Amino acid sequence: MGSHELRIYELRINLDRCEGCNICDVACPINADIIKTKGKLTRKDAVILVVNGKALVCNPDKCNGCGVCISVCPQKGISMTLKPLVVKT
Repeated sequence: MGSHELRIYELRINLDRCEGCNICDVACPINADIIKTKGKLTRKDAVILVVNGKALVCNPDKCNGCGVCISVCPQKGISMTLKPLVVKT
């Protein structure tokens, strides 16, 4: 039996800092692909979506850990943690 490591990226958005500017949502390459192929974003599709003036992590399973959202946030309100998970096969 072997094992392999899955990488899980956990995004956190500080809602006290978020001003709803939508830059993280627009910058996310995963969300951009969805916009091009499916039109309007849904919570199921998007990694990040701005709802009622606050950014929310909607689908963490789609996050590839690129960190673009962190670098573009003018409020420095997004952080990410890498959580390696070893799976035995």
